[in-house]
Amino acid sequence: MGDRAGLRLAARALLPAAALSLGACLYVGPTGSHYEPSYPSSAATVRHDPAGGFCGPAASLRLPLHDNAAVLNAQLVEQRGRRLELRLRLALRPGSRARFQGRTILLHDPDEGRDWRIEDARVAVSQMLPPWPVSAERPLSLELLAPTAADALPGDASAEASWRAVLPGIWPERIRVQPPPLLVDGQRIDPPPLMLAADAAERAARIADAGGPSGSWWWPYHLQAPVEAPLSLAPGLALSIRATATHLALDRVQGVEVELQLRFGPGRQWRLAEPRTLVGDPSSGQQWSLPVERLSLRYDPFRLPLDAVMHARGSPAWPELAMLQASGVWQVSERALPGLDVQLPAIEIDGELIELAPLRFKRQLSVGVVPLNC
Repeated sequence: MGDRAGLRLAARALLPAAALSLGACLYVGPTGSHYEPSYPSSAATVRHDPAGGFCGPAASLRLPLHDNAAVLNAQLVEQRGRRLELRLRLALRPGSRARFQGRTILLHDPDEGRDWRIEDARVAVSQMLPPWPVSAERPLSLELLAPTAADALPGDASAEASWRAVLPGIWPERIRVQPPPLLVDGQRIDPPPLMLAADAAERAARIADAGGPSGSWWWPYHLQAPVEAPLSLAPGLALSIRATATHLALDRVQGVEVELQLRFGPGRQWRLAEPRTLVGDPSSGQQWSLPVERLSLRYDPFRLPLDAVMHARGSPAWPELAMLQASGVWQVSERALPGLDVQLPAIEIDGELIELAPLRFKRQLSVGVVPLNC
């Protein structure tokens, strides 16, 4: 910390005379002001943007919690018009649970002695899930993947599982796709076959624009009537499809890629009854049985109260990859302040209660590389 403070003092000493030139269009100089965070713990660190705020917040606080099971990041950012925003992000390790002991954030202006609060604070909770192995024993459900308890799920919550099938080196004008059958709450559902075709004029135009058949080109397939996507298979279960033909020059040929997406809501348990997709060429009569080995999973961020239980789920195959992120942005002032103290509620992580000290922000001059194209 001492070396970093010394560098900032040295940079400021250069400002009254002139900015240090680094080239015809690049120099070190003032970039405005920023809020420098601090926290009374040796575990806390402050990250500074070398561009002085051109590439994001000029300074952010990083605070590890409970043996790095969770990490809290905090920034106070001055927007145009001097409006202040508080930005918080909690990263939670897979398998861990966290819960703030309240949903009120206390704010204190040490310069004027003024106190106020953010009531009913909410965070957007999301998680990047790694590929999920297809299993004949373990059905999938939104409750299995969701980052909170089932009774805290929003009413419109849903998740999506997708998988791909690839026909290398061929480009039929039409394809017939038979999605895998599903077992939903113990009942078998057989989706109807889906017919897709290319628009001949669109296909010809794309190939011509690429300089002919030997160039790099692509064209989409369109789902044919009477089926429309998304296709409702059951309440809370809908299937979509898209397919693209791609040719890459220099003999790097891809072929046709078919992607199926299954969106499912709460209260449904499902799995692939037969983990393979059948793709056929109606013109030649050829058919390919393409296995489904892994599912790509995602869900839209859940908007949860700050005091909701947050559970970082993991994949059976890669539990260490799925970090949960809980993020919130709140407007705290209509004008710039010399400083601001932020008091968060205590947080319980994996059964241990952690009392948090105030996060302190002090307004300072920013120094960085000017101008910088980020």
